[in-house]
Amino acid sequence: ENAQLRAARNAAMRASCANNLKQVGLAAKIFQNEHPDSRYPAGVFMLYPDFIVDSRVLSCPSVEPGTLSYEFVFEAVTDAELEAVHQQVAINESRDLQDQPGPPLMIESHLCADNAGHNVVFRDGHVEFMTPEAFEARVGPYLFVRLR
Repeated sequence: ENAQLRAARNAAMRASCANNLKQVGLAAKIFQNEHPDSRYPAGVFMLYPDFIVDSRVLSCPSVEPGTLSYEFVFEAVTDAELEAVHQQVAINESRDLQDQPGPPLMIESHLCADNAGHNVVFRDGHVEFMTPEAFEARVGPYLFVRLR
């Protein structure tokens, strides 16, 4: 397989993965809006089959079909709790995070396609593909914050 074809195939897998993660993030937001306590689900499987009808959306196309590819950074939290986490990271990291989109909602649990990085969906619904270095810098600090 030539390098151009491999690069195109990997780019298509990353884009498909980002689309899947965006759908899962949207389903999580709908779940949150439909629950009286306004909490996100306590796990991705809470979204299936009521909010996600096709289980293939839960897998990145670069992994074995049926492999759960996405996970919440914080399960069963409210938007207010996520905002508190965002402020805590700003304090811990001694930096201004006002230009950041807020805390990541969900992450891809493995390196995508050509092992070039992770897709991340933020609370505002946008998805970004990040190299491992960018992932460590932007998402890593949130992985060490404990709620409560």
